[in-house]
Amino acid sequence: MGIARSTPVLMALFSIVTLWADQLFKEQKLTTFSTAWYSKPSPTFSDALASVRYRIWRFQHFCTSVSKPDMQKPHPLLTEHLCFMAARAA
Repeated sequence: MGIARSTPVLMALFSIVTLWADQLFKEQKLTTFSTAWYSKPSPTFSDALASVRYRIWRFQHFCTSVSKPDMQKPHPLLTEHLCFMAARAA
């Protein structure tokens, strides 16, 4: 039963990462990491995932200090970008 719920979510996540990475590739912002054991002619999904993850982390500003215990909302650019990608995927 659990696989029936998780498979569609993983497929959607894969699709979102792929669409976002494609946009980064078109903007020449997709980072391709080199390896010591072989050369890569094009970015892999691992490169795409790392680039997307970097952009998500870069725009998140969560506060966990004692003086301000409540978490802040994600940066508006991140929210706008995710909404754009979801609308584009639909």
